[in-house]
Amino acid sequence: MLREDAVAPLQLRVDGEMLVFETPAALDFALRGRVGVPPRKLRVLSSLSDSALIDEIEAIALTANRFEQVLASPLGREDAVVHFLEILDLAAISQDHGWRTIITALRDHGSLDARFGLIALECYAEYLAARRDCLALIHQCRIEQRVEDFADGPGITDESPRRATLQVAPLASGQVPGFSRLPKGETVEYHLERGQILALLLAGHRVRIEHRGRLVLVDERQAAHPLRNGRNLVGREPACDVVLPAEFRDISRKHLIIETDGQSMVQLTDISSQGSAIPCELLEDTGV
Repeated sequence: MLREDAVAPLQLRVDGEMLVFETPAALDFALRGRVGVPPRKLRVLSSLSDSALIDEIEAIALTANRFEQVLASPLGREDAVVHFLEILDLAAISQDHGWRTIITALRDHGSLDARFGLIALECYAEYLAARRDCLALIHQCRIEQRVEDFADGPGITDESPRRATLQVAPLASGQVPGFSRLPKGETVEYHLERGQILALLLAGHRVRIEHRGRLVLVDERQAAHPLRNGRNLVGREPACDVVLPAEFRDISRKHLIIETDGQSMVQLTDISSQGSAIPCELLEDTGV
């Protein structure tokens, strides 16, 4: 634990102004107004492309994880907090609400009481969590809009992005290939002949599409769900065309769109939050 004796006031020069905080509680009160995401940043995040949004989510998750690890670890030595501030990459600190300036001032203080440093780390971690939640919400709204577009639109057309075609060889008995995640919201196309199988992972749950004279989706319980000609929405929601068991909570309510021609063609579009995957070698063959 950090010591509980009297604390000297903290003096910080931020943007040319000298700020004085008599106690860690006073600093906490001042920083609480900076844990939200400013409207200007929300507009910037909302304008990001899908790929840039995913990059931002991954970068924020990485940074937030580092802060959470430090805050969750035993802080028996006062220099633990100060050391973390010293090795922190300031370029990774957001400039929103002046956070980079504040963290820099704390790092360069020279005689920083670790209790003030801990308060600052906790508040910045809350800011990161708020930003991560905003990114996740933006991403989810785009996915849900994509689902509505698929439900209401004319279907998959020749103008659908990033489509590729290949013949899928049947899996050897007992073969368990590595899997790669499908690009979210993009369509890939396969052709199955009678007797062939396309293995899939839906949020880690193993399913497969089989050609048994007609195309069927076989779930983890070995229940076979016939795929109709046209669009098939797969997920836990009762309104889906293929309804998967409700206890598979990591499978999204609307997880995957499978479009078929009723013969051999299968088009897959992942619209989930947890992802869908196919054998690595098949995704590589598509060029996606």
